[in-house]
Amino acid sequence: MAASTDTTYTAGDIVKGRPLEQGEPQPARHGVVLRPFGSDPSAGYLVWWYGKGPASMKTVSLMFARELTRLGVLEELSLRVITGIARGVGQFDDARQVGFKAANLRLRLRTIRIQDVPADWHPDHRCCLHCGNEEPTVRLLAVTNTRTNQQALACDRHTEQVAAALG
Repeated sequence: MAASTDTTYTAGDIVKGRPLEQGEPQPARHGVVLRPFGSDPSAGYLVWWYGKGPASMKTVSLMFARELTRLGVLEELSLRVITGIARGVGQFDDARQVGFKAANLRLRLRTIRIQDVPADWHPDHRCCLHCGNEEPTVRLLAVTNTRTNQQALACDRHTEQVAAALG
């Protein structure tokens, strides 16, 4: 877990580290950064080890940046894990920001479906709704709003923008 000391994290970053339990290092596990501890990031970060249970004083640790390795962001997790994070926040005040972010992301993922363009779908004009890119080398994705059944095509770079346009 050799992260550089100048690494900064934000709420919702997914990290890997070794939490301490009764002063003993535990096996490496995944966690989500809740917030910096204090105003200076060098003071450390509060990290919730969400696989250990709901957010509480037993599942949240103070970790320094050098003890963590960035794995990604909340948006890259599966719907099942995001749902667990949104529900696991509970009444733990320091986890509220991540809880709101996870709940909004969960709602969006349940509403918008992104998949490969069906092989039998051959419209006359295939291009990204956002940028109009229609080059054959660009990978287009079908974006569907499951509530309204609206569909649109989006290139890899603009899936979020097209999803937002659909609702």
